[in-house]
Amino acid sequence: MKGFRFFVTLFLVFMLLAACTTPAQPTQTVQSQPTAAQAAQPTQPQPTQPQPTATVPAAPEGKVITANGVSFTLPVKLGTDAPSSIIPESAPDPSAAYWQYSLIPPAYLQFKVQGYPFNPSEAFLQAQVQVFLTTANVDAMQGSLAKINAIVASPSMKLTRQVMPANVFASNFKVISSADGSVRGARMLVIHGNGNPPVTNDGSLLYQFHGVTADGKYYVIVQFPITAPFLPADSKAQAPAGGLSQPSGDTDLQAYMQKAADLLNAGETAGTLSPSIADMDALVQSLKINSAGLMLPAPLPTPTESATQAATTSGCQDQATFKGQEQPKDGQKFAAGEVFTKQWAIYNTGTCTWDSSYQWALVSGDAMGAKTANLDASFSSSMPVTPGQFTNISLWPTAPTKPGTYTSYWELLDGKGNVVPMVGGANNALSVNIVVKGAGSSSSNFDITDLSGSIVQSPGGDPKDLCTANAVYLATIKFTANGAGNLDYVLSLSDGSGQIPNGNFKASGTPEVNPNLPFTAAGPAQISVTIVGPYSVPDQVTLRIKTKTDQGMKAWPALSVACK
Repeated sequence: MKGFRFFVTLFLVFMLLAACTTPAQPTQTVQSQPTAAQAAQPTQPQPTQPQPTATVPAAPEGKVITANGVSFTLPVKLGTDAPSSIIPESAPDPSAAYWQYSLIPPAYLQFKVQGYPFNPSEAFLQAQVQVFLTTANVDAMQGSLAKINAIVASPSMKLTRQVMPANVFASNFKVISSADGSVRGARMLVIHGNGNPPVTNDGSLLYQFHGVTADGKYYVIVQFPITAPFLPADSKAQAPAGGLSQPSGDTDLQAYMQKAADLLNAGETAGTLSPSIADMDALVQSLKINSAGLMLPAPLPTPTESATQAATTSGCQDQATFKGQEQPKDGQKFAAGEVFTKQWAIYNTGTCTWDSSYQWALVSGDAMGAKTANLDASFSSSMPVTPGQFTNISLWPTAPTKPGTYTSYWELLDGKGNVVPMVGGANNALSVNIVVKGAGSSSSNFDITDLSGSIVQSPGGDPKDLCTANAVYLATIKFTANGAGNLDYVLSLSDGSGQIPNGNFKASGTPEVNPNLPFTAAGPAQISVTIVGPYSVPDQVTLRIKTKTDQGMKAWPALSVACK
């Protein structure tokens, strides 16, 4: 799945890192999405990982790319050129809520690869090299930086999804650095987003290297979409013979993820992945970064949300605030036994700093398999969380096997086990409330058979505003169902710089819409959503659409603004 992508899609790396943070849990967002593995998070079994070699590799055959203090060799099989540009940070709306500033992509140096043999239509998934300031004011990025710094400090540590900048799927881990030592980090094959995505050849499976320069000033991402002969083309396609079959509602998700990881690791060894991981590693090893020659704009100032309680003579005073930002919303329907992610955005409005001694703990109700755990980077987009910051907290429950409504309540505890007051909560707690669908809840064959739609300029708009940073659009989507049933649909908005910041869906105030649409009979049903700017790349505004029925999750062709 590609939700919370860029800043839960390349940051959560950095989640989200998010919105798609998991969380981040997700922009040239590097969803973050998110350091140490958590017992409370479903653990994806990890295959034996290749060990780094001590030999200095020969420079690959290809074109040498040099700009702004950065150089690397682009192997011939990966592309023909990689022109550079500095993507500026978007100026936020002064009236925006405090937490929205944390999802604004920072300025970065981009090398956009030309001639890459497999580039998806969605720009934020395409082949590119990115360089960010490590001081960029993106919460999810700081969590990813902490993870890479930990790996650089202990390169022999076991690499897993939890210790890498990944949130929903990752494999093929390897510690790797540039030959001259100017960049150090690790690489993986990864899918960013939320939920339980299928592993397919639709462009969401990425080779990503995450590294930091030796002087600690810059964070580097090398990214290439990758395909494998044993993966289905997309979520609607059948798997090749002997390949990876997509999970159904009765399939053990962890077994599916493990098989995907095993096949991809074997594919790297056999050289069946396309393009070759060896060529991508060669690009990373050819990197040379001279920090003195690299200049990026300083991050824009970020407003701070004042703490609502003053420090006392005995020390700091804790308080958290919940503003209704959660995924999924309470009342969401799930199939029996389905594993899902519950995520809340929580604000530190006290005067204490939250560290890994803080816990997210069950108060009452059915835990649905989710466990109490320390509040570290696997459960939040950045640690520590200082006063005025927000973080994403996630749980990974499993829907019970019997139909019905299930609820549990969770609260934040400090390092001494004291309850942290939660403004906006119910008795200082937040809830997980789901409905497990029974045989009679909808037709067992209910599915969406067709989808069409468009994005046009909002009625009454000035034609000169079309494809500008602050244009207003109207997206119209028509779903056609084969009978009566309940449709869950997910809309996520992006442009060429990654996940568009929160607030761009006018009707909902969130960049990801995930409501329920009932059908009483076979036929069409139509929805409309207003989309507002600002957009970092105005001519690449894209709306991604996913539907979830009793037949599973489907990803449909994206809708884009027609710019001339």
